[in-house]
Amino acid sequence: MKKIYTFILVVMFALVLYGCSTASDTTTSSSSSNSNGAVDSASNSSDTFTMDEVAQHTSSDDCWMVINGNVYDVSSYVRNHPGGNDILKGCGKEATDMFNTQGGEGSHSSTADFQLESLQIGTLQ
Repeated sequence: MKKIYTFILVVMFALVLYGCSTASDTTTSSSSSNSNGAVDSASNSSDTFTMDEVAQHTSSDDCWMVINGNVYDVSSYVRNHPGGNDILKGCGKEATDMFNTQGGEGSHSSTADFQLESLQIGTLQ
């Protein structure tokens, strides 16, 4: 009986995660410029950014990076990154090699790929 409850909990958790990911995919918001001309991270994944725009986001509380031609705002994930502050090395940069090689120490998991998807805010121009 305990196995059935555990299975039900796992399925419910997966459905909640899938629902959250689907809801964020259907939400659209427009980008806007703040007082210093930087584009706010409330953009959607159909926006395009230049490398100069990405390069303005280099701190732990405002960290954008480019991976495989896509732009990600990883600011909300920095504190949860299993590799600690290593993620900060990619802030404001083209970080494809860093991500694909897990900073030179292997490769990221499929979970990391899944998490990254939800952080995409656009593509590189």
